[in-house]
Amino acid sequence: MHTFARGLPQPTRDKVRELRQRAWVCSPAAARRDFGWEAQVPLSEGIKRSVQDWRERRERTNASHECLSDRLRKIVTITFVLGLIESTLDTCGGGMTWDGFARAMGLGASIPVWGVYILVTTLAVVFIGGASLLTLRRGFLVRFLAGAAVGIGLELLNQLWLGFWEWSPQTFGRLSSPWLISFVLGLGAGLGPVITNGIVQSTYDKRLRVG
Repeated sequence: MHTFARGLPQPTRDKVRELRQRAWVCSPAAARRDFGWEAQVPLSEGIKRSVQDWRERRERTNASHECLSDRLRKIVTITFVLGLIESTLDTCGGGMTWDGFARAMGLGASIPVWGVYILVTTLAVVFIGGASLLTLRRGFLVRFLAGAAVGIGLELLNQLWLGFWEWSPQTFGRLSSPWLISFVLGLGAGLGPVITNGIVQSTYDKRLRVG
């Protein structure tokens, strides 16, 4: 299984050999006889110190965080994939078009579907990725609220001022109030940082476990 998962195996052949034995008995008699060695720390005290040292090392490792460049690469990759998924939902399910953006940029009457994919994915990487980075060490609620705030803010900016994208009258275009459509669509964006940071943290935790 570890070959397919590309991780370090928990049981090894040596560990299996150890587990097969009913008991292990050790004695320092030979060291005492040949070298005059005497333990300075009793076995029970040595075990306590070892356990305490192991716990402190584990806590220090868990308290540390991976470097910023690694986090950025993960966040950009994940939000890029989420952006592609969002583009598919927006175009196929919501009937999103960027005709207003095309007119504003002097690009013609409309933008092709592949252009919509590029624009939506770019927004996801920049804004959802930014919110994910800022809330990486926060809880679920903070992550969700940050993503929702970004989504609501962008939709309001578009509805009230920019007019870059429009929704099909058969889908979200039915909502007459720009505040209502911004609120409804913005809540979905709240899942962006939650999903992104969840994956980032889970991959880092796995790295700590397997080395």
